[in-house]
Amino acid sequence: MLHRACRSGDLNEITQALTSNISMINDKDAGLGWTALYRAVICDQFEVCETLLLKGADPNIPNNLGQIPLHSAAESGQYSIAELLLKFKSEENFQSTSGDTPLHYACMKGDLNMTKLLLENNASPNVPNILGRTPLHNAAESSSVDCVKILREYGADPEAFDKKYKKPADLSTDARLSEALQEYRAIYLTSRSEDVSEIDSPPQIYELFNTFGGNLNCLLKESKRSEKPILMEWLESINLSEVYGVLVDSGYDDHTVMARQMTSTMPITESNLQEIGIDKPGTRKKLLFYLEEEGRKKLHHRKDPLIGVSVPTIRDWLDDINLGEYYENFIKSGYDDYTALVKMVPTKWGLCEESLKSELEIYDHENSLKILNKLQRDFLYSRNDGSILYEEPKNIACGKCIII
Repeated sequence: MLHRACRSGDLNEITQALTSNISMINDKDAGLGWTALYRAVICDQFEVCETLLLKGADPNIPNNLGQIPLHSAAESGQYSIAELLLKFKSEENFQSTSGDTPLHYACMKGDLNMTKLLLENNASPNVPNILGRTPLHNAAESSSVDCVKILREYGADPEAFDKKYKKPADLSTDARLSEALQEYRAIYLTSRSEDVSEIDSPPQIYELFNTFGGNLNCLLKESKRSEKPILMEWLESINLSEVYGVLVDSGYDDHTVMARQMTSTMPITESNLQEIGIDKPGTRKKLLFYLEEEGRKKLHHRKDPLIGVSVPTIRDWLDDINLGEYYENFIKSGYDDYTALVKMVPTKWGLCEESLKSELEIYDHENSLKILNKLQRDFLYSRNDGSILYEEPKNIACGKCIII
């Protein structure tokens, strides 16, 4: 009865229900986990919300998704209700099960008024959600110049990385906004000073940021520089930065430890990587290959056999052997780095006719031989010691694939 009255806005029925049993005021429904207050917010019933709060309704009881009424008000642009909830001590930085605060929702909507209201009530612009994204990431992604402007005024960190190692500027599709964020980042990274007047930067940068109204002194004092993780640097060096987030989430946050594990009795396997969400077989094999290489370099100080060798892109290479129609097969399977393909030729991670069929769906025997022959030739060309002769039969990657 109470929830029905909250939906329709029947104050008399609400009063009668609570008079008979005030303890039901914070009860959740069996389906979505909504309280009467949450339902009143959803139905945009301001007077009902006020009545419930005055009678002791708790504004910080989450639904089944971890969202409190303020989340709903922020997402829907219900300014009066949001202000009311904050007046009754709604937690401005309450995080849902996905880690989002009400400010995340307001910024994703590009809602300046709601963003301002929340910030004025102590909402933090630097709380990350489970994806590592702060409200500034959301504002940048929604191309909301106004929200970005006010977030900066309240100390939003432009150097915050999400779990895919993206900064707010990386998410903006608005050229002017992206430029502003990048220029601010340049100022921030090159300055150790708390005084903007001491920053050695071109005058046009200040003009650009004046357009957006940012308080650089405030930002330089309150923002903290986020150093690039060593794991990310290593992944970038092998063109695998896209797996950074999934590795860290699964506890693989140190590539040197992973490399040592590859030489242990329980090495990391393709199955392990598939289980944590690395779906492309080519990506899995490339990562495992480079981890093994890393371990060998540490032990034997090996040099990279392809240093100084020019290798083509996957598209150029396939076009060169008149097999451009397989480009999408390679990309979708994670075989997007020809350098890695060449390096993996003599290892168990290299392509063979069986993997061309099962992973890349290349069933034509002659085309498979073309691909494997070309990889073999380029690998032999890359060797400095000439120890592998192409004229000799060579087992590539597995016993089932012989290139003669």
